[in-house]
Amino acid sequence: MWLPLKTYPISAGVKGGRRRGRSDGRDGLRFGSVQTGSIWYPINLLAATVYAQSLKLGPAQLKFVPSGSFAIALVLHGVGSIFVGLLYGAMLP
Repeated sequence: MWLPLKTYPISAGVKGGRRRGRSDGRDGLRFGSVQTGSIWYPINLLAATVYAQSLKLGPAQLKFVPSGSFAIALVLHGVGSIFVGLLYGAMLP
C-alpha cells in the first residue's frame, strides 16, 4: 500500500484555484475582445447559465455592458475556480 509522505493543506488548493481563476478570466476577456470585439460577451454567456434575463439577449446585445450579469459571472467563475483548485489539491499528494 502506498501512502503519500507529504500532504498539502487545503489552503494550497484554494490559492491555486484563485490564481488559475484570475489567469483564466484574463484569457476569457482576451478571447472575447479578439473574437467578438467586446469583453462583455464571455461574461454575459457565463451569466446566462443561471440568469434567465441574459437568455433573452440577442447576439448583438451580448456585446454590451451587462446589467446584473457581471456579479453573477464573477461569483460563478470564482466558486468554480476555487472548487477545481480544491479538487486538484485533494487528488494530488
